[in-house]
Amino acid sequence: YLDLHGNNISSLPQMIFGHLSTLSELNLQFNRISTIAPSDFDRRLSLSNLDLSLNKVHAIPTGTLLQLQQLSFLDVSGNPIATVGKDTFMGPSNLTELGLDDNQLDTWNPEVLFNLTSLRWLHIDFE
Repeated sequence: YLDLHGNNISSLPQMIFGHLSTLSELNLQFNRISTIAPSDFDRRLSLSNLDLSLNKVHAIPTGTLLQLQQLSFLDVSGNPIATVGKDTFMGPSNLTELGLDDNQLDTWNPEVLFNLTSLRWLHIDFE
């Protein structure tokens, strides 16, 4: 478990987590992270829980989560995410919990759920 919440982090250096292959939980809550990219998460990473809530993430580009096959919990609530496309969450087939509340969603593609076959809990609201 690595807890980096509230550390004023603004970006994730590429491949920073590549040497932490046994890391299962990563808490990046309440930082200033504005962008995430597929190169931020190494394929060797065995994350099951990722908390990116309360940051400044505007989008989750397609392919960002593709390497995170073990991911079962993802919280991106409290970010200014405006759009969720059908392939936004493609990759983690074990994702059971997804937090999307308190974002600025103006576009929601219901096809996003097609890739989330294990999803049991979805927290989302629209303002």
